[in-house]
Amino acid sequence: MIGAGWIGLGSMTMGRCASAALLAQGSARTLFEWGRIRDPADWWLPVLALAIVLGLGVLIYRRDSAELSRPLAWLLALLRMTTYVLLWLIFLQPQWRTHREVTQNSRALLLVDTSLSMELPAETVVSGPPAPSRASRVAEALGDSDLLSRLRRKHDVIVWRFDESTAPLGRWARDRTGRLAALGDGSSRSDHTTKRTAPNASLEGGKAPAAGNPADNAAVADRHVGTDPAAVDWRQALQPRGTETRLGEALERILKDHLAAAPIAGVVLFSDGGQNAGVGPAAAIRLAQDESVPIHVVGLGSDHAPPNVRIRDLMAPARVYPGDSFRIVADVQAEGAFSGTLTAELWSSPSQRSAAGEPPARLEATQTVSLAGQSESTNIVFEITPEQVGTRTYRVVLKAPSGDANPADNQQQAEVEVVDRQTRVLLFAGGPSREYRFLRTQLFRDDQVELHVLLQTAEPGVAQEADELLSTFPDSLGALNRYDALVAIDPDWQALSDQQIEWLEKWVAEQAGGLIVVAGRINTPTWVRSPELAKLRAIYPVRFERSYVLGLETTRDATQPWPVELTRDGLDAEFLRIDDGLSSSLQAWTAFDGVYDCFPVRGAKPGATVYAHFGDPRAGNDEGLLPLMAGQFYGGGRVFYLGTAEMWRLRRLDPAYFERLYVQLIRHVSQGRLLRGSSRGTLLTERQRYGLGQTISVRARLLDDRLQPLEAPHVPLEVIDPQGRLHTVELSAEADQPGSFVGHLVARSEGLYRLELDVPGTVSERLSRRVQVRMPDLERRDPQRNDALLSQIASETGGVYWNNVRAAVDIENGLPAVIKDRSKTMVQIETPQPLWDNTWVLAIVCGLLSIEWLIRRLVRLA
Repeated sequence: MIGAGWIGLGSMTMGRCASAALLAQGSARTLFEWGRIRDPADWWLPVLALAIVLGLGVLIYRRDSAELSRPLAWLLALLRMTTYVLLWLIFLQPQWRTHREVTQNSRALLLVDTSLSMELPAETVVSGPPAPSRASRVAEALGDSDLLSRLRRKHDVIVWRFDESTAPLGRWARDRTGRLAALGDGSSRSDHTTKRTAPNASLEGGKAPAAGNPADNAAVADRHVGTDPAAVDWRQALQPRGTETRLGEALERILKDHLAAAPIAGVVLFSDGGQNAGVGPAAAIRLAQDESVPIHVVGLGSDHAPPNVRIRDLMAPARVYPGDSFRIVADVQAEGAFSGTLTAELWSSPSQRSAAGEPPARLEATQTVSLAGQSESTNIVFEITPEQVGTRTYRVVLKAPSGDANPADNQQQAEVEVVDRQTRVLLFAGGPSREYRFLRTQLFRDDQVELHVLLQTAEPGVAQEADELLSTFPDSLGALNRYDALVAIDPDWQALSDQQIEWLEKWVAEQAGGLIVVAGRINTPTWVRSPELAKLRAIYPVRFERSYVLGLETTRDATQPWPVELTRDGLDAEFLRIDDGLSSSLQAWTAFDGVYDCFPVRGAKPGATVYAHFGDPRAGNDEGLLPLMAGQFYGGGRVFYLGTAEMWRLRRLDPAYFERLYVQLIRHVSQGRLLRGSSRGTLLTERQRYGLGQTISVRARLLDDRLQPLEAPHVPLEVIDPQGRLHTVELSAEADQPGSFVGHLVARSEGLYRLELDVPGTVSERLSRRVQVRMPDLERRDPQRNDALLSQIASETGGVYWNNVRAAVDIENGLPAVIKDRSKTMVQIETPQPLWDNTWVLAIVCGLLSIEWLIRRLVRLA
């Protein structure tokens, strides 16, 4: 067993005898020592004690053996004195201890930026093919050059990636013999479990391996002969994926993780310097200065924003009606030194592919726009009046002049469905609240909505604005199936029968019904406690805990409004955009004073998405702020939860905000029914737009030829990416929702993804969805290399800054030359092997005492 102590070569001061035994390898020696003697001065007290004990023993035996013969007296005294000496030696703890010399390799830590800005070109190209991406340049340096092999001649090499998070990619031990001994496989792992492993063994995690037996290390190295870091697919491992660049946090993280484990020869940072989230690098710089760790920096990208024009966003309604005009808005932005006039073309084509391939496109409209660069943006608006029912794909194409840095971002697509029927909505309310009254009037006046109303407190015969007034909740699944969406504003669910609750659950799960539930202080506190409504609570995307809602009849002290705090998912959700553009919608939510109350729940359910929180910190719990808006899939349907019935307050800013919010929410939850491509199935995504690198969740609800939930372990989904490449993703069956299948894919490219699923058991029925993917503005805001920040990190820590990869991998002046070996030779002290703690020592002591006792008995001494 290896001891915990590490000491320098000149610090061994323990008392020991001069003899030493060298190991065969010459890397260890075994010394004899006394466990209780640390210094020569420690001897005087034990020696004095032994002398006193021996003297007293002699005096006692001279008195006791006066009548015995001299030889017998000397024998008894010798037995007793020998026992005293043995016990004295045991007290001193004689032992062997092995001191092993171990070399602790220094470490070269490589930290690579994998945020989405690393997808941008590595340099500006005026003419000719576009330059490789910044991530590709790093992948070439690690995979195609001998950078890693040269660094491994002096150091252990560990590669990390960072964006909004930080994770190790792989590690390789120092190569002293020229043999290749890999410690990692290049796969990304985010866990940091330390494994007790020899230095050349495969290790996943962030901690250093403990030094082990050299023979064991050699055996492990033999298993990795032929493994080379160049064999790692670095382009895949360094694939840009992060929506943020937390450079300062990443530097501080890896320094703290490795400083206590081994000497750090240097940190190598590969980045464009786009620090846009988290803390800055100041703390990491101070830590590196304190520990004398140089940070060498390799800058990537151009030092100026390349001239570029792009379509930042394309906005179009998901569903329109024949003869009703609608707008397609292209948000166009100029970057860098771009300036001039360009033409925008709007093309359209049927979304469904035919057997002959891609359907023909037609030019719908053309417009010109002038831009002056420096991140100037403008909206290009196209007015379209559809005539035919069906789904069409609209594509806006910019005819950019020569010199555009990235022609790939000059077009975007959106899918619009033209339907010829109204959306059927059931408005169900427990009382005539303001939310109910404003929403009822709005929906009744909307020509695209057929409104049915059920107000539980209404007197019979009372007139209300509605296409149909109901006196009772639908009493069959067929009656419920008339509706595309149900909006329930604080209803008394206890007034419904168990059968009606069961029909509601089946309508959502099996018929893809859309449900909007609004919590309130009148009826919700009562029904959430009812054990009979467990099936209804299962539909909600939030968790109601009985112990948590007791006493809700007491109204909270709500004397001021609290803001609606949109989450990242809420900012991305198009159905929460209450104005035309993303920025103007965010400004509207920011200007909104907020609401006074939010129904207290425990939190969101696993799998649910929280879109907004209630801003009052006093109303939260140990899980954080209260969910104000949340949603989830339930079988084939969608459920959206509002924790307050005060969204009518948006009308104080602009009545259109309230109207737009509910119209978009109704369209969002009713998509499962309105966009069904087959009577036997529905294909849904959580939203129509995703950021680059985000995970797209796909859900299918499928029926067999008997219109029963399809029983199958999985179904194949075809995915056509923006480059036209075909991929297959398996949708796996959900155990608790028969007929429901779910799968996930990562958005790796900007543009339009087409998702298509053949309904099993049919010949020509195919479900189809379109998803738009775009790069977040945070990573596109400042695309140029941040030389000021990167050079500051290098200069203040004693490192070197290179503004291109080729110079950094140079043999004479690059990274292998400037990162010095800081390995240390340490003495590893093993646990001592005691010479006294064994059976034969105990047997000798007992034997001596037994012989003495026997002789004394024979000669009849007391």
